[in-house]
Amino acid sequence: MRTLMLSVAIVLMVASNVVAQLWAVQVVDTTTGGMGSGTVIAVHDQVQDGWRYGIVATASHVTESSSGIQIVFENGRSSSRCSVIERDRQNDIALVRCLVPESVRAVTISDVNAKEGDKISYVGRGRRKFTGDVSCLAFDDEIWSTATFVPGDSGGSVLLNGKLVGVISGGLRWAPNEPRRTYPGRSNNTKPLRILYDRAMKSKAWIGNQPRQQQRVQQPQQT
Repeated sequence: MRTLMLSVAIVLMVASNVVAQLWAVQVVDTTTGGMGSGTVIAVHDQVQDGWRYGIVATASHVTESSSGIQIVFENGRSSSRCSVIERDRQNDIALVRCLVPESVRAVTISDVNAKEGDKISYVGRGRRKFTGDVSCLAFDDEIWSTATFVPGDSGGSVLLNGKLVGVISGGLRWAPNEPRRTYPGRSNNTKPLRILYDRAMKSKAWIGNQPRQQQRVQQPQQT
């Protein structure tokens, strides 16, 4: 009986983790060929044909073309012809309007900023999970941590206690001739992300007609 209970508990934990990770997505700029990561931060209540409107937070430099953005979900489904509805180039954040499968839930944005010494979690390229400690803050809006990023992590989730505090921006510097080397990286903090999110919620620009299209994703370059 004890073995059965443990087995059930493990299955429930795995199932819960799978559901939680559905908000981690791949972001493809079909115009520039760039690719990064992203996080579903909002979904609409209304479902139509298995889809509903949603918002993905990612890095601004991943979505330079503003339109022609494709969001790829963990189950292989994709939402095409997505567009940027909010952008903060200084803090390297963009919010993308897209269609989201009804099984996907949004991650909660934190009400507090990360601070020095906090242990934060990341979800980046290929939905890989890793951690780092906040080593310093720049003007409270920028997080520098001991985590190392690689191309393709840009736009990925920065989590504190399971809530989103920012998106990955990039490393201290990339090493194009040394693809196996990584460097300590930066991400933005909660405040600038929250400003864009609140503005999008108020304008409701993310709700409306949008083409539904699924297609196989080509292998773009990673940013």
